[in-house]
Amino acid sequence: MNDSIKNIENSKRNIYDIILTTIIISAGINLIIMGIGNIIGIEGNIYFVIMGILLVTCSLILTFCKNFKHSNRKYIVNALVTYDAQKKRLVNIKDYDFMEDLEMYMLSAINEDYNIKAMWEKDRLGMEQVFDHIDNKASFIGVSRSGALLNQLIEYLILKKLELVTSAYFNKPHFERKKINIVERSDISDFVAKNTFINLFSKPTYERKAFDNKEVEKNVVYCYGHNKAIYDKFELNLPIKCEIFRKNNELLIKHPFFELKLIPAFTGFSENLPNGFINKYMKCDEKIDCFKVWIGIELKFTWKAFFMNKIQYYEWIDEYINELSEYASFEKFVKKIHWELANTILSCM
Repeated sequence: MNDSIKNIENSKRNIYDIILTTIIISAGINLIIMGIGNIIGIEGNIYFVIMGILLVTCSLILTFCKNFKHSNRKYIVNALVTYDAQKKRLVNIKDYDFMEDLEMYMLSAINEDYNIKAMWEKDRLGMEQVFDHIDNKASFIGVSRSGALLNQLIEYLILKKLELVTSAYFNKPHFERKKINIVERSDISDFVAKNTFINLFSKPTYERKAFDNKEVEKNVVYCYGHNKAIYDKFELNLPIKCEIFRKNNELLIKHPFFELKLIPAFTGFSENLPNGFINKYMKCDEKIDCFKVWIGIELKFTWKAFFMNKIQYYEWIDEYINELSEYASFEKFVKKIHWELANTILSCM
């Protein structure tokens, strides 16, 4: 995947080169025209000067926009979820980090919170028909309630990955702390109110029975309670002037220089696993359902990004997008374990 921040920096260098080249060429052409005008006796006209400046300015703006457009990114990460409908549980895929985390966090949540357990087990994961008892024609097919709950967990993992990447990235001595803003649980009230898992896992331990209602030390950011209950302190590092908020089903990070949009989507649509994957790799004899998950990523830069300096404060964006893709993409996971080769060898044994 392309590095958008480096593209911005390269675009700026290209623009500077173009400006310098344009000035030199324009000056040369101007001297030639003035010389010709003097020879044939035509006097200079200010309107030609103005028109020349406007044409040069327009060409620079068009070049600028064209170069910046290449820095924008629109990408969909194709992930998947494996599910045992009979036992109503997620099924782990070894070494596929996205699925391992989904199973671990969901199990932790249903063990600790009865309401989450009841919602998860109320129906089957997938699509269901939603009836309108007043107007039958208004009925539609939609994601089940357990599917909507799973989508919240996917959103949590996307945010968790952002937290891990930015914490590691900015935890270096050359960054000025005054230029970094630490976003805590109290700063994301819209996420806490609308996402069951963010609310549960980041809730202080003294408010949770699974931790005997005891407060942990301030330097503890992650720990386990009874029945695999998880405390995960929310602490997100972002450059100053960055805002993070939730809009409908979108996670938005806004800055004067850019807007990063993340859209988790449990589709409810079935997906086919590679031939022999369930039996040979997952070693499962029971029936396993597989569903598509899409994670939409959209990065747009504003014209103000041209004046971006100290790009090291923004290179985490590319690092995060690339890591999120490696983390969740099932296609990349299959390539990483060389499944086609492994399956061929296993079939010959």
